[in-house]
Amino acid sequence: MGKKKGGQGKQQGDPGGPGAPQGQQQGGAGAAPGGSGPQDVQGPSRGPRGPQQPGGPDQPSIQQSQKPQGSVGHPPAAQQSAPAWGKKPEPPPQQPPAQQSAPAWGKNPEPPQQPPAQQSKPSTSVPGEALQKGKGKGKGKGQPLQQSAPTAMPAVSSTAPPVEEKKQPTPAEAKPGGKKQKGKSQESQKPAPPTTPSSSEVGDMVKKTENLTLFNLPQRKEKEVTHVQSRDSHVMKKFEIQVNYLPLKIKNPKLKIFHYDVNFNPDKPKYLLRKALEQIRLKHFSNRHPAFDGMKNMYLAGKPLNDKNVTIRDSVSVINPESGRDKEFDVTIKLVNSNLDIGQIFEYCKKGITSNIPQTEIQAMDIALRSGLTNHFTPAGRSFFARPPSQVILGGGMELWHGFYQSAVAAWEPYLNIDVANKAFPIQQPVLTFMCDELRCRNEDLQKGGLDQYQKMKLEKFIKGLKISYAMPNPGGQVQKRIYKVTGLGDTPIREKFKLKDDGKETTVGGYYQSEKKYTIKYPHLPLLKIGTKGSMVPIELCDIIGDQAVMRKLDENQTANMVRAAAQPTYVRKQRIDANILKANFANNPTLQEFGIEVKTSFEKVEAVVIKPPRIAYNSSEEEVRDGVWRLEPRDKFLTASVIPQWAVLNLNPRTPSNKVSELERLIFSVGKNLGMTVPPPDKSYNETRQRLLERDIDEHLIAFGKTGVKLVIVVLSNSNEIYGQVKRASELRTGVLTQCLKSRTLERINAMTVTNILLKVNAKLKGVNHSIAPAFKPNVLKVPCMLVGADVTHPAPGAESTPSIAAVAASHDINGFQYKMLYRLQPSREEMIIELTDIMKEQIECFIKRHNRAPMKIIYFRDGVSEGQFQQVLNIELNAIKRACLKINPDYKPAITFLVVQKRHHTRFFPEPKDGDRKNQNVPAGTLVDRKITHPTEVDFYLVSHQSIQGTARPTKYHLLYDDSNIAQVELEILTYYLCHMFSRCTRAVSYPAPTYYAHLAAFRARAWWDSLSPNMSQLRQEQESRGQISNNILDNYPMFFT
Repeated sequence: MGKKKGGQGKQQGDPGGPGAPQGQQQGGAGAAPGGSGPQDVQGPSRGPRGPQQPGGPDQPSIQQSQKPQGSVGHPPAAQQSAPAWGKKPEPPPQQPPAQQSAPAWGKNPEPPQQPPAQQSKPSTSVPGEALQKGKGKGKGKGQPLQQSAPTAMPAVSSTAPPVEEKKQPTPAEAKPGGKKQKGKSQESQKPAPPTTPSSSEVGDMVKKTENLTLFNLPQRKEKEVTHVQSRDSHVMKKFEIQVNYLPLKIKNPKLKIFHYDVNFNPDKPKYLLRKALEQIRLKHFSNRHPAFDGMKNMYLAGKPLNDKNVTIRDSVSVINPESGRDKEFDVTIKLVNSNLDIGQIFEYCKKGITSNIPQTEIQAMDIALRSGLTNHFTPAGRSFFARPPSQVILGGGMELWHGFYQSAVAAWEPYLNIDVANKAFPIQQPVLTFMCDELRCRNEDLQKGGLDQYQKMKLEKFIKGLKISYAMPNPGGQVQKRIYKVTGLGDTPIREKFKLKDDGKETTVGGYYQSEKKYTIKYPHLPLLKIGTKGSMVPIELCDIIGDQAVMRKLDENQTANMVRAAAQPTYVRKQRIDANILKANFANNPTLQEFGIEVKTSFEKVEAVVIKPPRIAYNSSEEEVRDGVWRLEPRDKFLTASVIPQWAVLNLNPRTPSNKVSELERLIFSVGKNLGMTVPPPDKSYNETRQRLLERDIDEHLIAFGKTGVKLVIVVLSNSNEIYGQVKRASELRTGVLTQCLKSRTLERINAMTVTNILLKVNAKLKGVNHSIAPAFKPNVLKVPCMLVGADVTHPAPGAESTPSIAAVAASHDINGFQYKMLYRLQPSREEMIIELTDIMKEQIECFIKRHNRAPMKIIYFRDGVSEGQFQQVLNIELNAIKRACLKINPDYKPAITFLVVQKRHHTRFFPEPKDGDRKNQNVPAGTLVDRKITHPTEVDFYLVSHQSIQGTARPTKYHLLYDDSNIAQVELEILTYYLCHMFSRCTRAVSYPAPTYYAHLAAFRARAWWDSLSPNMSQLRQEQESRGQISNNILDNYPMFFT
């Protein structure tokens, strides 16, 4: 990977297609990769300047202001609350430390001055600053929060003004309708616990939102002059782009569509159903051209099959190419809906909302647009593929196929979204050839010996689920070939036994083939293939992997890298491929589309785009300008808040990494860290592991030994594979509590100051430092009040891994810069997209915010990744209500303003600028390109944003859809906020492809996946499993909350 002048790390475009890696990025620790793990760190960087005074790793130091500030309802001097948002704090009052309130928003708390044993005793006599009650819905200012010292979760009072010390409210007074306790002195009472309503009270409080529907989603205003004018002040450039959307013209908007249910008996194999229906069509309605989805839904346009709506029943025979035999089907066709109106699509495009999408009509049109394509292409989901003229080997028995994706879209008008697609297909070859390639051996080797356990496991992982062609030996006759699906591996032919049907005698598979088939098995030591529903056993040497198999499989690291290289193409090449696929699809001559009256324009839609002005980036005593999504870390720049690196050491777990490279790493961390403003002590004595294979307990012992000597941070050098990464992170973050930073050994091979700078971008964030921030002059208004930025994501196991849980992760900010985040995660049932325990997660995140700042966030901005349009209603009903429940559990009167956005990356919208408007390398649109019209939702607030500079391939814009907002945030402000947050990712000095909260949620889920990947949790007791084996160390979670970055 080469170096890119102007910023740390790289980010590449999308190679395209459902089979392609999603949003892959290049680089290392400074490269903003799509997942966590040991990083190859590389990219130019120069050192920054440190903080005004270095703070410790747990509590970065602050500078006190001498300018006092007032506030509404100010308490007496001894009880002064924290000053207003954004104001500098007063000098601390002259009173014991236990009586001090939290510092002002925007300042980190002072390190505690009292002994640790006293830190957990909150003061009950000194309230913090109150959040004043708002004047109506959407203001997000809630009731005052009467807080004690930030070391404990404070009670929350429902009374508006702060009270005097002698009248400090008791828990009973803090709750509406509560009675004051009598007969007890204030001094004898214990600190007030948090006011938490009962479950029935919470249920009543959220009842109003339980039936929230999509009818009241925020509406767009961009057609109004005021919106355009306000946006123009933030725009660098306006230009026209082409989008891979083909306009659809429907000749007769009043055309009626008839929906039929087609029942097949039997209903398998699926690949024969189209042929069976075609036989019925030719026999019963040969002059009609229906749209059929290949399973059971059939649509006809204009008029029904017959005037009396008579059900058609008939039987047909179809030749099965896999068996060579006729397959008979009983087919029943019955009308189920005669009231479909294609004109509803036009009505929706004019004024529709998500809740009333004419889904059935759009589905009928989409199926009509796909009709005929299956006769010429291999379908896979919504994509179609054809065997490439030249083979592209991906490794591991897979090759790359090119194709195209298409889907009907209802935006401001109907469109057909069409894009390139790339997918890995199994190579058509003998199974023996695959084995020789993968095991790096010869046929002779396989004849002489068998497979060890690892080789057998590798073979079964690949071959299970694939279709193979079995050449059945036929003594004295022609060899017959049959196609079966592999269900597993058996024993060897000389050991696998079964009983003969005729006489019940037991024989081996090898003996059976010798006596009955007159065939001697040439590879008697290789496992047999288990095939078909009956589990028959056949020799590997008689089996070939067949082509044209569209399989859903997760690619390994090497296959993914090869696919990215082969599939990533500049925009003009991608457009040429799309244009070629449009010609192949031949929409103009499709009889089904002609019957439906659908005309597909062959020219891309043209849309107005704008480039938003980027923010300036603030360091300790300097600011940098962002150009093309990248900014330089100049020699004058030092971290905004540089951390103190605690006692540290290097643990080299790769015996092939020479000790002189480890010494060079230590020297550079010391010198570069100093240049960045960090306080770096000399490293502790490092350890070089000489064993090739380590057990997990060995890693535990290493970290425990370091911890006993006072080491707090261990730089761990791993091999270039990720084999023990999960083991290291489990030992570090779940058991020992010793912070680690993993590096691949190849990183040390090219170690230099720029690489170490990228490493320290991660380390500083992990140690509670702040690398950079949005410059004050560019700070969005929404961040000028106490605001918590939240990212949420759910990662799912690979297809078919039903015994592996999904992992929900939520990352939330707790500082004024929106830089420092805390992650919480939960295991949940496999493939479950909704975050089941979000109420508990959000309650804990808000309590963390309160503990740090002595006040609750006035605004919560929630970025939810991975939700499709069909799940909008569900995610609102479940997750929005969960956030509200969490707030009400903090206090019944705490009602912050909530903004709820969905972040979508898995789409096929791409932008194609004119040559004069694109970048020089790949002709991508510039970083900051925004489209919020024409191809977006007709009435609701959504937009596409390319926030990053794409290094490789065609840039994939990220789509944002606003589902809920009671803070009345303007659309232009939301767009700018979203773009600016893409500059707040800790790992690099470049804007990334989606906002930092979303990225951190993704990294958090990825880290949790690394913990659990080699474990097998009990799927019926996931909560207990996480509590017993998956709890994050308190030391890690409390002192290094950004450990997962």
